[in-house]
Amino acid sequence: MFSELLKIINLFKNAVDNVVTLKNDNERKNAHIEMLKTYFIFLDVHSDGVKLLEAVDNNPIEFINNLDEASVEIYSNVWDKVLRRQGVRLYHVQKYINSNSYLSVIAPDAVERILEIIGNKSDRVTDLYRVGQSLFFRNMLPIDDKPEDIARVSLLTLTKRDFGLVDKDNVKAELDAFKNSLDEFRSVVVSTINNDDLQRLSSIARKETEIKA
Repeated sequence: MFSELLKIINLFKNAVDNVVTLKNDNERKNAHIEMLKTYFIFLDVHSDGVKLLEAVDNNPIEFINNLDEASVEIYSNVWDKVLRRQGVRLYHVQKYINSNSYLSVIAPDAVERILEIIGNKSDRVTDLYRVGQSLFFRNMLPIDDKPEDIARVSLLTLTKRDFGLVDKDNVKAELDAFKNSLDEFRSVVVSTINNDDLQRLSSIARKETEIKA
């Protein structure tokens, strides 16, 4: 999943400089807020991705099946909370990209490519949409998952596979690359915002992207 998210954030990063083409001050302000929201959402995706990776074994399904009852509850709760937060974030990312006017104006090619990566085009089949859809429905429906089901969704989120093993070194490398690109994206965004506005706009963006869980 994180390799696809890396591609998306790189497309956002490459489009930032084009925000100067927005002539209206209010449009530029809103664009800056949306870019900062994008940064914070993906930053939280990375943070919870790290938490999930640290909390799972190389074989999550076998791991959860071999735990005692008390440990199963502890691990299941940790995984479940992370997965539900990630589902909300991926849903907002997709909804935001589909409805974002400034991005479609300054970088229509980037929007097209991002939607292809997400996989919501009828002629494209990618895994990221499947992951996001799985996480989203867990939030919307009153599903009482078994520990094995939560383990499967955890594995899907980290590897895009329902069954199998987690190559933790590979996932960590994806997470590290994703974080490096996020840092670069933030630097580029900040460079386009007046210093007097940065803290105010950042506070607005952070407040609108916080998930209480």
